[in-house]
Amino acid sequence: MKFLKSLISLIIPLFIVLTTFSLYSAISIVVNDYKKIIISDYAIMVVSNTPLIKTNITKLANIKVQNIQTLKRDQIIENLKSDLSNTSIKLLKQKLPFFYKIYLNDYPTTSQLKIIKNQLKKISNIKRVETFSSDHTKIYSLLILIERIIIVVLFFIIIFALLIFSKQIKIWFFEHNNRISIIEYHGGSIIYSA
Repeated sequence: MKFLKSLISLIIPLFIVLTTFSLYSAISIVVNDYKKIIISDYAIMVVSNTPLIKTNITKLANIKVQNIQTLKRDQIIENLKSDLSNTSIKLLKQKLPFFYKIYLNDYPTTSQLKIIKNQLKKISNIKRVETFSSDHTKIYSLLILIERIIIVVLFFIIIFALLIFSKQIKIWFFEHNNRISIIEYHGGSIIYSA
């Protein structure tokens, strides 16, 4: 019965640590997969007077661009056609700027997003940059919060488990003090007796 109690008192903290670590690993994988899903959906909208070239954007703005998608002007005009007259449509075709969606390789932090926006605005042809920063900030903050909570919980559980392990080892040494002293008298080391 004593052996069973000591075994259970050693196994329970180990089980808690391993469960917490596996939970941390699973949540980290989910968060990273969610970041990949978000980055595939997230795009920066750019309005330009002239057509943009991908190399110009990446060189001038120092951005790791995955893809630049041009929004078709005809489709934009088609969506507005019902509300406009023929002369307005002709004028719109002449004056309508170019619209682009810029997809990034990595999900940027809030500070990186501000830098990217400022650098894109410095390009002379670009009239407007929309980063949807409020939505981005909410999602990014939520992801960071989840990761930090899991790390803090894991840290406290590991400390708790280490304390239990150390107490269990002290109890084990106290229980088997006579046997350990006999082994030491015969020249055995503490490691051997353990």
